[in-house]
Amino acid sequence: VSAIVDELAVTRRTLAERHRRRGEEHASEGRHGQAREAFEQSREHLDTALRVAQELRPDLVADLEADIAARTADIEEAEARVAESGFEFVGDADD
Repeated sequence: VSAIVDELAVTRRTLAERHRRRGEEHASEGRHGQAREAFEQSREHLDTALRVAQELRPDLVADLEADIAARTADIEEAEARVAESGFEFVGDADD
């Protein structure tokens, strides 16, 4: 069970990191609505990892909570930028 939990945590953190980087790319290009969405996806992966860790790997909880707090700050910053610009990304035209 420990190996499975570790793999889940690593996979979710890897996915969270990919979304975080994508969010930063969007933010640096001024696409703050898209950045917010990427940061939210990142936080969702971290939230999932946290729920598992709380039950099975409490030693991971503090780091995950810190990552979630950082991602929440990223989301809030992106929301502030969206509010400043007066434009909100509502999704791709293909959706």
